[in-house]
Amino acid sequence: MTTLISKLQLIALLTLLLITGVNANEASPPLQPLRTFNENEQVQNLSYLTKRFGNSKSLPEEFELQALLALSYLPELLDI
Repeated sequence: MTTLISKLQLIALLTLLLITGVNANEASPPLQPLRTFNENEQVQNLSYLTKRFGNSKSLPEEFELQALLALSYLPELLDI
């Protein structure tokens, strides 16, 4: 009995996909960032970010601003 129900559910799903025209080969739209940061604006906050979120952290200089901005959104990592 359960296999009959499973088969019927599968047939119903496939029929629905055919009716709605869903194509598995179509690419989904690219994800968009929730927020973007302007480096020139954020570099002004670097000293604050370093004092507040850079305690006991060794960050590569070329990624310091990005890492501190990320840490500012993750307060649970503040004391790590």
